[in-house]
Amino acid sequence: MADAGCDSDSPPLAHKQGVAVDADVDAHDNPPSTSHGQEDWGAYRQFHQRQNAGWDCGIACSTMVLRWVASLREAGGMDTTPFDFLAGTPLWTIDLLCFLRERGVDATMSTSSKGVDDSLSGVPWYDAHLEGDRGRVDAKFRKAEEQAWPVDGVETATADLAEQLAGNAATGPAGSGAAIAIVLVDYSTLDSSGSALYAGHYIVAVGYDRSTDEFLCLDPSRRLATDHNPRRFARDLLDRSRAVTGTDWDLIVCRA
Repeated sequence: MADAGCDSDSPPLAHKQGVAVDADVDAHDNPPSTSHGQEDWGAYRQFHQRQNAGWDCGIACSTMVLRWVASLREAGGMDTTPFDFLAGTPLWTIDLLCFLRERGVDATMSTSSKGVDDSLSGVPWYDAHLEGDRGRVDAKFRKAEEQAWPVDGVETATADLAEQLAGNAATGPAGSGAAIAIVLVDYSTLDSSGSALYAGHYIVAVGYDRSTDEFLCLDPSRRLATDHNPRRFARDLLDRSRAVTGTDWDLIVCRA
């Protein structure tokens, strides 16, 4: 499978989750777009959740998904209490899938590796937890299989994800057949920091703009300031961020 600790033990101000959390970016960091459909994408801002620490991007993203699903159901029809997870330890994508499925979310996971990714042994943040996490991760995969929760052992191409999200531009967050996705990326690549050290980070892709070939994403590491969320990422950049060793192309697509 692929990890998702969203942190490292690197010092502050390295391009890791902890730094992104503290970033108080201005409009020059992610300038507003004037392309078609801006109003529709802005409707997704209501679901944004900023992470509270350097390791909890996955929890923040799962909260965004719950808020989105809750907005489509009758009042009180969805428990949006955040995922209660042991602070300061890596969170894996299968943890998020099981959590969302237990809450009744129609979620499907795809990954190139069903299990603990041993390639992360060279990254201190993950290496310190790999053996301890292995039993829990394997148990979660078994649970998903027993419950018939879909986990596809394949790499979902970024182009395929674009097709699944492209319809959101016309329908908005409440449209029939709408979908959003939790995407695991290498933050160093996504943020163009130039760091060679893998930094797993979750974001929520809420749409794809064909006119600009960009994904619209809610980033839990950024404040919900004007035009910073949803953030726009070129399809090629998101693809390269997903292709870094450690992500295993992990993806959870959630449908209305």
